[in-house]
Amino acid sequence: MNAPEQAFQILLQTPFFNVIKRGKYFIVTEEHEVNAAVILARNTEGQYLMVQHYRGAIDQDSLELPRGGRKPNETLLETARRELLEETGYEAESWAFLGKVHTNTSLIRSSVEVYLAVDAVQVTTQTDGETKGTLVYSEEEMKGLIRAGKITDAHTLSAWAMR
Repeated sequence: MNAPEQAFQILLQTPFFNVIKRGKYFIVTEEHEVNAAVILARNTEGQYLMVQHYRGAIDQDSLELPRGGRKPNETLLETARRELLEETGYEAESWAFLGKVHTNTSLIRSSVEVYLAVDAVQVTTQTDGETKGTLVYSEEEMKGLIRAGKITDAHTLSAWAMR
């Protein structure tokens, strides 16, 4: 059941996000309700592609699925294809939409779409330089990394659950 629409007050406005107050809630909003794509990509050997990012918010490296923000006038599938190539140097012909994820429903009013890319092949070694490299793991290795707490990124864990 949806709550009635309440008036809101903008507390902070930036080029990237706004912070608003709606009733007793403080909410971070972004330009698009769905603002990014996460890619669960498997190569031709059935291994999953992961990237390692330094994440300033947690001040450490994070092992994650490739993902990235939507550009103006870009569909989310186009975002997924572009981000997979930019972050890993891989492309895939077979794509499937897996679902949508709200990362933090109590604070952030935005979501990401999750895509499955099958039979991904490396077409270049050039990447956008945002990651520290691409790693490949079998399904069993992925499960072990999750159990060991080596993968903690909510987008990655949600996408893994959708497979």
